Amino acid sequence: SGWLQIKCPEQVKIWRVALKARQIDGRDITAWNLTASNNGTDFSTLINSTIALLGSATCPTFIEVIAHHAYQYYRLNITASTGSDVGVQVFQLYIVG
Repeated sequence: SGWLQIKCPEQVKIWRVALKARQIDGRDITAWNLTASNNGTDFSTLINSTIALLGSATCPTFIEVIAHHAYQYYRLNITASTGSDVGVQVFQLYIVG
């Protein structure tokens, strides 16, 4: 378990996220969620997922996000994984233009 957070320079509304586990076979992220906040303390859940982010994958997984508000902080929370020393190689936000 653990989390990775992006703080945007201003509030942005996203429509998609690209995610990929660090490239190590057998060290997959098997459950995760994406949360968002405007103060860095109180987070709202945007996605709860059991879509596996594979360490053996060669490209990221793209997930559509339905966000009704713009936020400054976005946090990827890893809630389950296989193996130890799991990491995130790609955490990319796509903002509504």
